[in-house]
Amino acid sequence: MPLQSWRCDTCRSPIDDATLGIVTWRHDDDGCYLDFRIVHKNMNGLQCDPGSENGFIDSLEIVNFLGPAGLGELLSWISTSRAGGARARGVVDLEAYGDLVRRLQLPFYEEARPFFGQSTRSWLAADGSDPDRPDTLKIIAAKGHLDR
Repeated sequence: MPLQSWRCDTCRSPIDDATLGIVTWRHDDDGCYLDFRIVHKNMNGLQCDPGSENGFIDSLEIVNFLGPAGLGELLSWISTSRAGGARARGVVDLEAYGDLVRRLQLPFYEEARPFFGQSTRSWLAADGSDPDRPDTLKIIAAKGHLDR
């Protein structure tokens, strides 16, 4: 089921409960966000959170980024003037940030993501399919590949 399970960026196992996983990130020297990860919380023997010793000093539960309120939170990270600038933040790597937003908001993206190899990119280009459409992502996730 889309948007109910994520693959941990550390151990590669599923995170099947949004309250048992976190989104964590680092900051550059200017305080801008980078290096986004979705990982299990460190509990029940799991040690997937890279932690502050590796520069990952901020994190929030996955549940904070889901649905309309979660999308609002994610959008606030790239807004340059929220509440008079008091919440202004920056994102250094927009490509990685876009991937994070898709993983948290776009149905079937997380399920299709492991199959985004060269054959899938070639198929999308030849077919003219939009890779960010849930119907296209559902096909990729179901087939596991798009070789013809």
